[in-house]
Amino acid sequence: MKRTFSLLLLFFGLALAQGYLSPAARAGLLEALTGPGGAYESYALYVATLGKLGPKEPFRSILNGETEKLRALRQKLEAYGVSYPQKNPYLGRVQVPATLEAARRFAIALETKSIYLEKRVTRAVAGNADLVSLFNGFRLADHVQKTALEENVTRRADLAALVRPLGDACRFAFGPVYCLAP
Repeated sequence: MKRTFSLLLLFFGLALAQGYLSPAARAGLLEALTGPGGAYESYALYVATLGKLGPKEPFRSILNGETEKLRALRQKLEAYGVSYPQKNPYLGRVQVPATLEAARRFAIALETKSIYLEKRVTRAVAGNADLVSLFNGFRLADHVQKTALEENVTRRADLAALVRPLGDACRFAFGPVYCLAP
């Protein structure tokens, strides 16, 4: 009895140290990575866009942000012990429009889809403050990216002007495009 109780305490302690995720939170994290509008799809879009249309802003800076988002999301998945597909299923499969303007409109639609996905996932992970903070940062970053695309920002200096009014909120986002020095 005493030994069983000790083992249960040890197991419970390890579970708390690693962090508990509800089934909904676990599914939300995986959807944020692999689902439509998720990190894998967004990353693949910007890789394909740059491959087809060249190193254009704001696509180049947004790709940097998406790379950081992928890194942070994978890090959280690993910290919570959630297995996920290592290979991005969208790479090489995203069809990029032929013109810069059409690619910009396509990217705006994807950023909008990402924002809604992150809102849903934020609700699913509500019991985990670190994940709520992470997804609030992702949503802020996607709003900046969407604004840069909508305003047809083509210079890095103009991206900095978008970020300056965010002030401290910038710290919660990821990637060089969001926290440029004034």
